Amino acid sequence: MTISLKDPTTTLIIGLFVVLLGWYWFGTMLNRRRVMRILRVIEVGVPEMGTQFQLPWRSSAGVQINFLEPVAPYTKANIVVSLEARDILPVWLFDHFFKGKRDQVVLRAEFARPPVSELVVLDPTTALGRLSLDHARSQGGLIEQATGPRGRRLGYAAQSKALQKQGEDLARLILQQDWPVWVVSYQTHSPHLIVVWGVSETNREMISPLFRRVRRVAQEVLKEGQQGTAGSKNR
Repeated sequence: MTISLKDPTTTLIIGLFVVLLGWYWFGTMLNRRRVMRILRVIEVGVPEMGTQFQLPWRSSAGVQINFLEPVAPYTKANIVVSLEARDILPVWLFDHFFKGKRDQVVLRAEFARPPVSELVVLDPTTALGRLSLDHARSQGGLIEQATGPRGRRLGYAAQSKALQKQGEDLARLILQQDWPVWVVSYQTHSPHLIVVWGVSETNREMISPLFRRVRRVAQEVLKEGQQGTAGSKNR
């Protein structure tokens, strides 16, 4: 059996192979450059998270940043950047256009002790936001909405009125600054804090104030637990 290069099927297969191989190289280079650009952006906010950090892994699929000496109230903290699979064209096309997958950054942190109440701010138009919304409903949280100047809406829910106010203020700040934040969740289980946002060109200006505000709210969430403990002792 002989294979002719003039056969249309053979030509198509070879052409497809060349396209996929060329796209693999292009997509890999694109993601590597994107990783470096995101790292430079995140470095702006590093002082708000800790004094030392390491990169246990870095590839064209993303990067992980571990903070060795996280600032209080964090006892552990890391950031994981997950990029779209741009190196594999069919997978990228399916994930991007059918599943709506986008580049994202996830901050996870733990506290010395877990919060006694939960608080979440979420974008209900994202998959992670809808999952957080379902969880908040299952926990009996009071769910409200804040609307930004461009019509964007964020939901927020908490298990106490004091934290509900913290959630409202955080949601309105995100909307006013037009930050691409999808979820900010303070949880009674580990990890105690999860922050997820999409990668965009505006991240450099948002990183430091976002990290600072999230940390401040974390202190309020933990203070809620201290007040509850003190009240039970007084009784």
